[in-house]
Amino acid sequence: MPPFTDMPLFVEEFGPPEPPGTTIAVEGGVRLAREYVAVFFAPQLTGVDQPLLNDPAP
Repeated sequence: MPPFTDMPLFVEEFGPPEPPGTTIAVEGGVRLAREYVAVFFAPQLTGVDQPLLNDPAP
């Protein structure tokens, strides 16, 4: 029995993955995700508004 994977569903919805080297570096993606998660929860945890989420993503 082949292993289960969601890849066919993602490819159908979003197309095939981009070739290596044509997307953001792993370190940059991790940093970006951490920043957005921190900004998302900051108002609830600290009461400080974060303007990063006020505008559309660049």
